[in-house]
Parts: sequence; structure tokens; C-alpha cells
Amino acid sequence: MVMSRASRQRLRFRTAFGVAAAAALLALAAWWWRKGAAAFPWAGVPIAVVAAAGMLWIVASGWAAVWRRYGARHEGRRRRQAERELRAQRDHGQQLLDVVGSMVITLDRHGRVTLANRKCLEVLRCTEGDIVGHDWFGDFVPEQGRDATRQAFHRLIAGDLEPAEDFENPVLTADGEERTIAWHNALMRDDDGRIIGTLSSGTDITDRLRAEEERRRLDAKIQQAQKLESLEVLTGGIAHDFNNLLMAILGNASLARAEVEHSPQALASLSDIEEAARRAADLCRQMLAYAGRGQLTVEPVNLSEIVTDMARMLRATIGKAVTLRLGCAADLPPVMADATQLRQVIMNLIINGAEAIGDQPGVIEVSTEAMDCDRDCLRGTHVDDGLKEGRYVVVRVADTGCGMDPDTLPRVFDPFFTTKFTGRGLGLAAVHGIVRRHHGAIRVDSRPGCGATFTTLLPVAEADAVAPPPADSAAAGWRGHGTVLLVADEESVRDLGGRMLARLGFSPVCVADGGQAVTAVEARPGAFVCVLLDLITPQDDGVAMLRELQRLQPVLPVIVSSGQPGDDVARRLAGHPVAGYVQKPYSLDALAACLRAVLERPPPA
Repeated sequence: MVMSRASRQRLRFRTAFGVAAAAALLALAAWWWRKGAAAFPWAGVPIAVVAAAGMLWIVASGWAAVWRRYGARHEGRRRRQAERELRAQRDHGQQLLDVVGSMVITLDRHGRVTLANRKCLEVLRCTEGDIVGHDWFGDFVPEQGRDATRQAFHRLIAGDLEPAEDFENPVLTADGEERTIAWHNALMRDDDGRIIGTLSSGTDITDRLRAEEERRRLDAKIQQAQKLESLEVLTGGIAHDFNNLLMAILGNASLARAEVEHSPQALASLSDIEEAARRAADLCRQMLAYAGRGQLTVEPVNLSEIVTDMARMLRATIGKAVTLRLGCAADLPPVMADATQLRQVIMNLIINGAEAIGDQPGVIEVSTEAMDCDRDCLRGTHVDDGLKEGRYVVVRVADTGCGMDPDTLPRVFDPFFTTKFTGRGLGLAAVHGIVRRHHGAIRVDSRPGCGATFTTLLPVAEADAVAPPPADSAAAGWRGHGTVLLVADEESVRDLGGRMLARLGFSPVCVADGGQAVTAVEARPGAFVCVLLDLITPQDDGVAMLRELQRLQPVLPVIVSSGQPGDDVARRLAGHPVAGYVQKPYSLDALAACLRAVLERPPPA
């Protein structure tokens, strides 16, 4: 024990006082002894014992005061030591909470934060002073669900609601971002079992949810790509076989017109045949458009002009009960697009809106504008193949029809999917394919009974884009001469093609496959002015046939015909340039124009 100077002085004083008092007591006892033993109060007790007892009492009283002071100081040290141990335990507990990989937070009965670990501060991007003592629901819960969450908490504190062990809800960070947290909750109680607050541990699952959403989006894109791939295979076969049949129908009808000019009844029947064949060809083109393989003639296009022209044409088609309103921007920038295919997009969307309205009175509003689109705007579309942020031309087609439920919306662009009794399910599928082919995007907003709005986005054309010069059409009555080698697997196509070539002044030689074509060129070198080659034949590869023909006679012009679009054919024939291309089914005028362009082209220098 270490004593202060003042304590030592008091101890010396008490000791000296005790010794003096003991001496005085001994003197008094001696006087009483001399007076007589009977006068002494403690007769029979040795005087030394009495003196020693008195001295000890006096000394003990001094030491008792000292020990009382020492005990008080010792108690203070023990209390401070207990406080230090408690603080160390609290710091140790806080360290344990801080190393936990989850958010830990406690709330009192009023919803104020009483504890938050380091992970919680990191997720909420705040300091301990920014959260401890603050209202959790007022400061960290989004306004949209704040009242409902607060009411649920108060019911929980009141014992009217059991805590949900697993719960997900959004929270607000200090900079205003919403993060989704998966909570595990428990109630805190005092020694009497009363609820005094809640203890929650949470995991930030925002990035995981975004990754899952991105994975779902990628899965949907993969499924869409698989649909497209399957449809491309289907359309490839249809484009060849189906267009061969259409060529026979349209071509024969065209040739028959010249032979029955004086028979109105026959001409009317031929017109019906041609119209039915054109509708069949239109079905094929829509399937090609959905697969992104339609023929494109790209030029700067003003969408406001296309919308105005299509609206004028469709007003009489959509029905008198439907009101068509336009809101087209006057200074709309151009887009690089195929005007014919964009007309098909506008027509299909307007007709779709009219069919959704049905026989009831309704309104279709078509508007155009230019706007800047960021990543969030483009991400919400059906066609988002990494489109760049920038300026887009927007076409909105909104109707007041029956609308679509959440089960229908994801399938609205699927081929052959329709909710209409008379529909074929190709109109919106073709829109989807055309927009994708033009590197654009489309979004659908709809609810049952509230109509639908289709928003199409197409990138603005570059500033230096110019319109191509108009194509020079073939002169009426143009005729050629010479021998043309026609290669086609279908007998009807060979027969029709031969008759078309003869009508144009040529001498046709028709063969069924590449082997016969090579044999004909080898047998008659220099006899043919050109070759009309059907690219897809069942027996052999058209590319190999073209390669062999060019090896035998490099300067022999080869015109390729196919039911597939020209750019697809060009990719397939990479490294083997051809003189011309004509897409099946082709008319007599189309064939004449292609032959004239090839045969009258100046030879290379």
C-alpha cells in the first residue's frame, strides 16, 4: 500500500496521541492503586493489560480510519477496472461485428438505430454518427415503401406480428442509391421478456439481382437467337422451294396476259391468280424480315414523311370507328434505312392497333421525335444488342385497344404467335426483325384494358449521309440476243425461265444442276453470253459450281438468282464475285432489267 504524505502525518499523530493517552491511563491507575484496590474500577485486572488495551484501541482507531480511506480508494480502483473490462469487452464485440461479412444493425422500440457495424456503414456509405441515433425508416428506407415498413415494425414491436426470418427490401444509401438487402431478423427482449427492439443481419444482394437479371436477359437473347436460327433454316428452304412455286405462278400468269389481251374474263382470272401469289410472296418476305434477312436498300429516310404517307393510305383501311391522329416532328433528322421496310413497320403497327381496338370506337396516335437515349433507356427494349448511347429518332404508335396482360407481353414478337382469330402472327414478328436489322430497338408498354404503346428507336444518320442516285430502269420493250445458260433444279422454273428468256430475244439452254452446266460450258466454249444460276440446288453446291464455271471461262458473266436476300448471297459468295443478282420470284421486267445492266456494262479496262 502506498500512502500519501498527509495520511502518514495523520497516522503519526494518532500513534503519538495513543502513546500519551496510555501513559496517562497508567498514571491514573497507579493513583487508584495507592488509594486502595477497592476504589479501582477494574479490580483484579492487571494494570499493564488495561494500559495495553487502551493503547491498542487508540492505535486501532487511527488505523481503522486509514483502512476506511484505503478501502474507498480500492473500491474506486475496482470500479474503474470493471469499466475498463466492460469497455474492452464492448470493443471486442464491436471488432467481432466489424469482421462479419454481413450488415448488423439494431433498432430500439422507436425505430432509432442503436448499433451498426462496419459492413453496414460501408453499404450505406455513411459514418457511425450519420446512422446511430437516427430514424431508420425516415433516413434509410425509400419513400415508396416507407410507411408500410414502419407500420410493420410497430406491429412487430407491439407483438402483433411475428418477425420474418428472411426478408428482402430496398434501402437508401447516403448518396441516394437504392440497394436491395436480404435481412435475417430477430427480436431483442429485456430480463422480463418485454420487446425492446430488433436485431437484424443483412446481405447486400443488389449486384446478385442485377447479375441474375442480366443472365435472364442473356438467356432470353439466346433463346431469341435460337428462334431466329431455326426460322432462318426454315426460311432458307421456303425461300427456295416456295419461291420456285411462286415463280411458276407469277411467270406463267405474266406470259398468259400477252396471249389473252382480248379476253376480259381471262384477264380478271389472271389478276386474281397474281394477287394470290403476291400475298403468298408477302408472307415469305415477312418471315425473311423477322429473321433479319430481308433485302435492304439503305438511304437517308425521313420517318415523319413515311408516317404521313402511310397514314394517308391506311385511313380508309382501319375502319371508320378508329380515329388516326398524327404528331410528327417537322425538323426530324434522317435515319439510314430501307424506306420500303420502314413503311411495313408503320403499316403493321397501325393495323395491329386497329385490330386491338376492334369494332369499338378508339384512337391510334402516331408521333415522331428525336431524343438522346442513354444506356438505361436502351436496356428496357426488346432489341438491345449492345446499342450505343446517342441520338435516336423515335416513332410511337399508341392505341386505346384491349391491351395485353403480363403473360402476353413477352411473346408479342414471337413468330406465329397471335391472340387474334384471323391473325397469322407474322406482323409484329416482321417489325421486330426489321428494327433489329436497322440496328434499332423497340419497346412495348401495355396493360389489360389500357391499350398498348409501341416505341421504335432508330439511330440518327451520320451528318455526311447522302441519298443514292435513282436506279436506271430498263427501257420498255428491251430485247437482247445470244445464248443464255439457265441452271435451275425445278423443271417448272427451267421451263418458265426459258420462255422468259425467249420472250426477251435470247436462245435459252436449260440444265438441271452444276455438273450439266460445267459440261455445257466445256462443250461449247464462248457460246454463252451469260449464265443465269440458281444458287441453291439440292444435288450440289452452288459456290463450287460458280468456282468451276469461272475457272473454265473467267470472263463469262454469271447472274445469280435466289430466294435469299442479296447481302446474304454476297456473304456466301465471298471471294467469287458475280455480275448480277435477281431475287426470286422475279418478274419478266425484273429479269430484263438485270440482263440489260449486265450485258450492256462496259468491259473492265
